Amino acid sequence: WTKLNTHLGKTDVLTATYTLKIKDPVYQTIDWNTTEASVDFDNTAKVVLKDSPNDVIVTDSCTAHYPTGLLTKDAQMIESSGSELTYTIEVNPYKRDLVTGDELTLIDTIRSTYLSLEPETLSVKNAETGADLGKCWLIRNGGKEIIFTIPDETHVIITYVAKVTKYGDNIEVENEVELAGVANSKIADKEKFKIYDANM
Repeated sequence: WTKLNTHLGKTDVLTATYTLKIKDPVYQTIDWNTTEASVDFDNTAKVVLKDSPNDVIVTDSCTAHYPTGLLTKDAQMIESSGSELTYTIEVNPYKRDLVTGDELTLIDTIRSTYLSLEPETLSVKNAETGADLGKCWLIRNGGKEIIFTIPDETHVIITYVAKVTKYGDNIEVENEVELAGVANSKIADKEKFKIYDANM
């Protein structure tokens, strides 16, 4: 609009403010776990003569950067143990409205047969307030699948400890996590660790 006023030789400034919504079909195709920092959307505005819309007085464009990254999952060795890993899952850090309703279902699947969940270590917290969200999970398939029910539009941190029962210098552990009903949300985590037998 400043460009328009310059073109017309005026000094007053006009401001137009509006909101654009990403259409659902486009929203559902966004790869939230892309390695790119954001998904970009371009928008162009034009000012035309009222009675001659093909006569453009001024045009301007901008690019909106919509941040990605819906889930992250990381494993860290507990050095004092040598055979236990602390898993940290970060969910919805930008507090998006992802589903119809108020709750998300997060499914965490432990793929490695020699990786065992320690249920008493499970913790689910609001990342911003630190508030404990309580026992909001169900353990199935002999501890190989954990189903969490967590609030939508909330940045959540989940942690737990899992024990590795296979020993060696390059032991690969694998599990995956996804949000049920949210397209492109699945991530698989594969990492290698040097695992020690605590009994030796």
